[in-house]
Amino acid sequence: MNIKKHLFLLSMAIPTFITGCSNPMTWADDYMTQKANFLFEQEGYTLTDNTECKFLSQKKGKYKSYVICTGTTNNGSPISLKGGQLRHSDRHGNKEHYIGKISGRKVFVNHGDGFNN
Repeated sequence: MNIKKHLFLLSMAIPTFITGCSNPMTWADDYMTQKANFLFEQEGYTLTDNTECKFLSQKKGKYKSYVICTGTTNNGSPISLKGGQLRHSDRHGNKEHYIGKISGRKVFVNHGDGFNN
């Protein structure tokens, strides 16, 4: 087989290998679940392994995309993380806005910083 055929087959195989058969929305949900755990841990709260996030790609209010996460802390308190990518930057230049709550009480606001870790 010549080099061009090898390169063609490789170019076809790599995207399939990287994405597998998984749904991109499932990947986004999993990614946001990891980030929700990270953000709460940054604030000193450890979450159980039942955190779930749903990424909504459609517009919602001031958001271009939106995520809703739920779960519990290690001591059993319910958590939520809501927010997403803004349609337009806010007055401070932030392009994202997330609010983390425990038992309905706001514990942090995040503007996407920390999402690159």
